[in-house]
Order: sequence, then structure tokens, then C-alpha cells
Amino acid sequence: QRAKQREREREALKRDMERRRHKERGDENLEMAMQSLRTDDFSRARSLVVEAGSWYDRAGVDMRAGITAILERAKQGEALVLEKKERENLLKEEEERRREEERR
Repeated sequence: QRAKQREREREALKRDMERRRHKERGDENLEMAMQSLRTDDFSRARSLVVEAGSWYDRAGVDMRAGITAILERAKQGEALVLEKKERENLLKEEEERRREEERR
């Protein structure tokens, strides 16, 4: 009976340690995602957040609110980058048109 109890306790300890490791991996990925947001690497941030989410799921930790917030920031950042590129392209096209007209 004691042996069975010890075995159950050992198994429970193993599961707890595994959950803790999974949570730590999720935390690491989330931190790297935040760093990627700071450097405007939005696609990397998004993939890191998704990976963090799967680690948190394995750990049984609910981090949906935090993950959703980071994904939203990444999406907004990507949109801003695209908007900026579009504006730059429009300005270049405008400048080229102006030069063409000056040549005529």
C-alpha cells in the first residue's frame, strides 16, 4: 500500500514538474514575442505567441487574454508597417510622375 502511495506521489510530482517546464517554455516564448514587437518583427512575434499558447495549453495555464492582446498588437503593427510602405510607394509614384511632366 505504501509503495502504491509513493508511486502515485512520484507520478504527481513528475506531472507538476512537466507542467512547470511547459509554463516556463510558454513564458520564454512570450518574452521573445514581446522583444519581437519592440523591434517591429511582427510576424515573428505572432508565431512566438502561437507557440507560447500551445506550451501554456500543455501546462494547463490559461493565458488567452495576454496572448490575444499581443496578437492584436502584432496585427496592428503589421497594418501600420503596410500603411507606411503604401504611403512611401504613393509618394515615389507621385515624384516619378512629377519628373516625367518636368521632362516634357
